[in-house]
Amino acid sequence: MSDFRSEITILAWPVTRRDHIPSAARAELRSEGVGLDGEPGGSGASACLRRRSDGRGRVLVFKDPEAKGGLERYRQLIEALVEGGLQVYGVDGGCEDYDAEWEYHAPGEPRIARTCNSAAETTISVGELFDACRQADTTLAESATVADVAPTELGAAARRLFAEPPVPKLR
Repeated sequence: MSDFRSEITILAWPVTRRDHIPSAARAELRSEGVGLDGEPGGSGASACLRRRSDGRGRVLVFKDPEAKGGLERYRQLIEALVEGGLQVYGVDGGCEDYDAEWEYHAPGEPRIARTCNSAAETTISVGELFDACRQADTTLAESATVADVAPTELGAAARRLFAEPPVPKLR
């Protein structure tokens, strides 16, 4: 794990009540010394439930302003939230020594993760781009290559991959 420190924010939803936070995630918070909504905790990190602006439940908001090791520091918490059936969005603000990143998990779906070297530079692999084309066009032959995909389909797949997922707005 890296010695670099950066601000981490993790959002998990839908949470209708405090007891709907998966028990494994609550255990992870306790093991990290993080209290929930005013519970005693010993770390600089915090967790609370915030209402969604659209009135459709609440969002668990976890913040660590001085996380050591980026999002990987909280991998077990993220996995516990996803395994508990919640959508999870995590963002690492980066620091002067490494790039910012974000990731999104929907239950039963593969993780989407991006690294942002700057506001205008995000990297995806050709493999990710081609997989996104295959998901959109199930008629692509197994032996197809990126060269077999229409430019408009490549562009649409790239737009889907680069766009951050919609996350709930908070009150």
